[in-house]
Amino acid sequence: EEEEEEEEEEEEKSVFRDPAMVPFVVVSLSYLAFTVTDGAVRMIVLLHAYTLGFSAWEVALMFTLYEAAGVVTNLVAGVAGAKWGIRATLVAGLTLQLGGLGM
Repeated sequence: EEEEEEEEEEEEKSVFRDPAMVPFVVVSLSYLAFTVTDGAVRMIVLLHAYTLGFSAWEVALMFTLYEAAGVVTNLVAGVAGAKWGIRATLVAGLTLQLGGLGM
């Protein structure tokens, strides 16, 4: 029984050391970072619009247009990911996002 438990523990440990998991972890963490920065941009835009004196209606319209642009962007990114691969597309997207935040 002890040998079986040790073998099970070895198997559990080896899953986390599996080289095949590295791309999954890298892509997942990159997507998480992208999601956090995208949310930060939304809050910055909302707060900026508030300080400029926009009404709730104007802010709602602005975010509706923002989301519509996001739909188009996601479609283009999907095509780019299928054509050039997810890694290249993800790195390009993250670079554009960080460049935009740096402006």
